[in-house]
Amino acid sequence: MPGIHRQLASAVRASGYGKGTNPHGDERYLYRDHSRKLAALFFCLFFWGGCGDGDRETAPAGQVERPGPSPLVIPFDVALQGALNGQASLVRQALDTGTHPDQRDGDGRTLLMVSAFNGHTGIVGELLAAGASPDMRDRAGRTALMFASTGKNRDTVALLLANRAQINLREGQEGWTALMFAAAEGHRSIVELLLRHGADPTVEDVDGSTAESFARDNGHTGLADLIGDSAKGFPAKSE
Repeated sequence: MPGIHRQLASAVRASGYGKGTNPHGDERYLYRDHSRKLAALFFCLFFWGGCGDGDRETAPAGQVERPGPSPLVIPFDVALQGALNGQASLVRQALDTGTHPDQRDGDGRTLLMVSAFNGHTGIVGELLAAGASPDMRDRAGRTALMFASTGKNRDTVALLLANRAQINLREGQEGWTALMFAAAEGHRSIVELLLRHGADPTVEDVDGSTAESFARDNGHTGLADLIGDSAKGFPAKSE
């Protein structure tokens, strides 16, 4: 089976989706490109101080009050692109002007999911502090922990686990877990972290594959052996 990230990347490119960057310098395709919208918004933010005139400054006695710039309301699709690219100020502005931290797009994705996908741990932390749920699911049943586990995002995975993200949830199409996502991509440090936090290496997907077989099928033999050894000592499932 091809790597899960490569599958996702090819699918979203075919759908006209844009690319985002992460702290490792990788380009990971997930969301539509709103670069022209972003350029216009940043022009408003940094050159005009905002777009709109809803707020008013209080003028000294005897002077006419002049309208001041109102906070710029960030469209949700633009906020998602900002979260994907690690633009914390844009995400903050969206939250400050009414975006709910668990708001979803048409695919059920949240700001937390897309920032976790690219390992923007700082944004993930701010969203969690603002009340974002780590266990929200997109339309395919994937959580932020699953998105984070597809990349080299150990710090992000650790933060989600520290905020009680459920570790053994399965996505809704193939029955994959966060451990399977990490194993398929060969991310040993994330696999080890998930196992230490109680990830179940014995879970099977709809085809009967396990995290061990995901790793082995993708050429990660040493990692597959590690997962297999962990499965031998894992507590037996209750009947």
